[in-house]
Amino acid sequence: MAYGNKLIILVIFVCFFTANAIGQSSKTDTRPNILWIYLEDTSPLLGCYGSTLVPTPNIDDLAKKGMRFTNAFMPAPVCSASRSSIITGVMSTTWGLQNHHSSRTPASAIQLPKGVKTIPELFVEAGYNTFNNGKDDYNFNYNRKDLYDQEYLQHPLYGKRGQHRTSGIKEQTTLFRPNSVGRGKEIFSQKFTENVLSPVDRAKIELPPYLPNHPAVIEEYANHLDAIAITDRKVGEIIKTLKANGLLKNTIVFFFSDHGMRMTRHKQFLYDGGLHVPLIIADYTKKKLKQVRYKTISLVD
Repeated sequence: MAYGNKLIILVIFVCFFTANAIGQSSKTDTRPNILWIYLEDTSPLLGCYGSTLVPTPNIDDLAKKGMRFTNAFMPAPVCSASRSSIITGVMSTTWGLQNHHSSRTPASAIQLPKGVKTIPELFVEAGYNTFNNGKDDYNFNYNRKDLYDQEYLQHPLYGKRGQHRTSGIKEQTTLFRPNSVGRGKEIFSQKFTENVLSPVDRAKIELPPYLPNHPAVIEEYANHLDAIAITDRKVGEIIKTLKANGLLKNTIVFFFSDHGMRMTRHKQFLYDGGLHVPLIIADYTKKKLKQVRYKTISLVD
């Protein structure tokens, strides 16, 4: 099956916050690790959300072990505006951050108001180590080293112990790295089709009524589902790596997307298709059964 030179419409990457034991030499920090599995351009076309076109057993397993939100909405239908809201906890329009890919040059740089801190900075102040294994795409000026620990040996998300150097103290911190995450957007090619164990049957796809029933649209829709299948496999690898390194029982996993899929009336459109995303929170520190929340929520909170 030939896909041509189209970009994949979904990418998975990781934000990881792990409790830091600096200044606690006599006792272990028992606070949970926080893991964000942050998808890009992804609508809730998953098994646990009722989709039957593509199997997502690993993502469905997250939903079984935590809470699935059926009506979770992003504050914007495009990457940078949405991410700027999420990382600050404030609507991007509040500080003029809503224009896609703004603040990209020194002359156009937008400064956050004095005293405003991002979520990673708050985690750092609380004694956590932080890392983002992927893009930021924030529409304001910032120093990435203030948000994430960049001075780890090689890569902070390793399944072994690495030296933490940000404070000048050589401290051993246990972290993990899922090997297949953070490679950026893949290209549709023979290599891509090999990664899809069982590509979605194009003949079985029923498009939403607002999309034209055209082969090119069907193919694009199917590409999105194929990408979800790859992502599901990567999610399984992440959880397996956490478990193998003894971290899973003390980790809370947040699984969500920055906005909807790249289709008409979805990405960059202020409709449900652009704002409605999957949200699953799996708290492995507690033993609790599957829960579903139907209340409408905003991920800016």
